[in-house]
Formats: sequence, structure tokens, C-alpha cells
Amino acid sequence: LNYASLFFSTVAQQIVGMFWYGLAFSSVYCYYFAADKGVKRVEFAIRRYGLSWQILGSLITNFVRSFAIATTISLLGKESSDINMYLQVALAVGTVTLLPISGDFWADRPLPLIIINSGNIVALALTSAVVLFYTRDINWFAASEL
Repeated sequence: LNYASLFFSTVAQQIVGMFWYGLAFSSVYCYYFAADKGVKRVEFAIRRYGLSWQILGSLITNFVRSFAIATTISLLGKESSDINMYLQVALAVGTVTLLPISGDFWADRPLPLIIINSGNIVALALTSAVVLFYTRDINWFAASEL
């Protein structure tokens, strides 16, 4: 496994996640998040975990997702070295990751939150696959020849 590729894939997912929740779906997500917590505005919601724990949890999850995709590709062998196979593996990993979302329905969470979170999971898996594919052959730690 190329650990530098795993690192860049993890960071890329974090950036996409920040864009997803911070810009693309910010207002809809914040509205339904506040409603889910029983407050009028998201600023009044009581948070169990601080921002640093949330970021750390995201980074760990992103790394595990990248590791699962890279390991699966590695197990499939050289015939799996095209972008389509990376994307198919990413969708498989994303699908497995979506399974716990059924608990959100039982917890009676708002449907827009479930849809936004589900879309984010799939988008992050695809981001991971693309970054892993395009950085797979780069030898990040090779000594430069001057």
C-alpha cells in the first residue's frame, strides 16, 4: 500500500466533506439539524463532542475508508488497475458504509439529513477512489537525482 496516497486521499475527503456541509448543503443541513435537536437555530444545539473530536473522528473515518478501498484493490490484483474498478470498489465500500443509516430512520431523524449524509458518504468514497487511483504510482519518498 502507498501510505502517502492514503494520506492524500484522507485529506481530500476532509476537504470535500467541509465543502459538502460548509457550503453546498449548509443552510438545509443546519435547518434540519436544529429541528432534529429541538432548537430554533443550530447555534443553540447542545453538542456532545467538541470540534476537535469531530475533526479527529472524520479523519479516522476517512482514513479507514481509503484503507478499505486500497486494500480491496490490492487484493483484486493488477487486473483491477483501471479507474472503473477503483470507482466500483468505492461504491461497494460506500454501500456497506450506508447500512447503519437504517438506524436513522428508527431514530426518526429528518429525511433531508439522511439524504445529505448518505450523499456525503458516497461522495467521499468516490473522492477517495479518484485520489488513490491518480496517486497510486507516485513514489513519494524516492530520493531525487540532481
